[in-house]
Amino acid sequence: MDIITAEERALIDQALIEMPEERRRVPTGVSALAVDYEWTGTGLAQVGGANLSWRAAGSICLGSGSRPAAAPAPRRDLEALRLEAAVVESIREGVTLPEICERHGLGKVRVRRIAREHGLKVMRGRTRSELKDAKSAELDARVEALADGTMTVGELAKRLGVSQTSIRRRVKRMRLTVRSCGKAA
Repeated sequence: MDIITAEERALIDQALIEMPEERRRVPTGVSALAVDYEWTGTGLAQVGGANLSWRAAGSICLGSGSRPAAAPAPRRDLEALRLEAAVVESIREGVTLPEICERHGLGKVRVRRIAREHGLKVMRGRTRSELKDAKSAELDARVEALADGTMTVGELAKRLGVSQTSIRRRVKRMRLTVRSCGKAA
């Protein structure tokens, strides 16, 4: 608060002396707020209305008697809008969540939020067991193609980059023929 000079203090005192006493005093319960409030000792109470805590009284909008207007929505730049439109298009094409994240460089939470805002449902990616089953089926097909009786289990395992135990299980399950270790090719 600014310091009042002696000249200003003299002018204020002169104005108060010239003003009638009934105009100098503010009546009890009257405030600058659009709605009248009175202090109850523990909080503010609206005259003829609900009680407010002291902290809530600070949020009252002066002059209008209504609650404060909402803050304007933040402006979004053109690049963010284009990215969001691309994500929405990917969702509509049926691309899975992990593929969208990788394609657009976004996190799963942001992609799900965009989908929710547009009323869309994003397809989930394959689960670990589904990925494992697909990988196992691919390895089965490769073992079946190579197991023609000319290669040993060790040679097959080395060529496919898996363990010999894995090759033995598949050979036994699919009843394939492989060359024994002692026989020449």
